[in-house]
Amino acid sequence: CLKRYDGNRFTGCAHCGIAVIKSTLTLSTENMRYRIGETPTEAVMSLDQGAFLLVALLSLAIGIGFVLAGMRSRHYWMAIWGTGLALSSLGYFIYVMATL
Repeated sequence: CLKRYDGNRFTGCAHCGIAVIKSTLTLSTENMRYRIGETPTEAVMSLDQGAFLLVALLSLAIGIGFVLAGMRSRHYWMAIWGTGLALSSLGYFIYVMATL
């Protein structure tokens, strides 16, 4: 939360709309993000399927790199994590391609 201070004293939270008045907490409706009864609108920019496929392919490449680097340097934990990353991203990629 974004805390407001008056000198050394906490006076409220700018994000939540909570204000401290004489050591009691009250809810201020003027700083609320959404009013009661309003529904938030959809985000302006949303991610589409192509962005998730790009992340899956990037994760596959990073996972393969981790496997190769882990086996070469004998850091087997890196090879295990890379295997898990590569398999999970490959599984997601196959799932998406099968549902198209």
